[in-house]
Amino acid sequence: MFFGPGGGSTNAYGTKVLDTNWHMVTATYSNSLSQIKFYVDGVLDNTTSGVSSPNSAITQSLYFGRDSYSSAYFLDGSLEEVRIYSKALDTASIHGLYNAPNPAGLVAYWSFDGNAIDYTGNGHN
Repeated sequence: MFFGPGGGSTNAYGTKVLDTNWHMVTATYSNSLSQIKFYVDGVLDNTTSGVSSPNSAITQSLYFGRDSYSSAYFLDGSLEEVRIYSKALDTASIHGLYNAPNPAGLVAYWSFDGNAIDYTGNGHN
């Protein structure tokens, strides 16, 4: 797992998942702490502080499964679902999400079942 905002900013890393099983990988960002937390299967894996804040001045695209538009670094695996929330979920919420996958505050949800439909109804198709 990796998050890198670019421009010489602090990068965040988590444990590499190297088996052939499906895993739920979750990342949260705390703006007040400038901190990213990575979870694997609902359990905290790593915390990185000093990570730059996302803001409206950032014009780069958000990528899942690759480093950037021009990069040759791609995910060697598959993505089943991607969700974006309006808040950073706490550890208990993430553990609960692993066991019951529909918590409140869900902004967008793509199940990747052959289309790019946002199943929350918020229109992020």
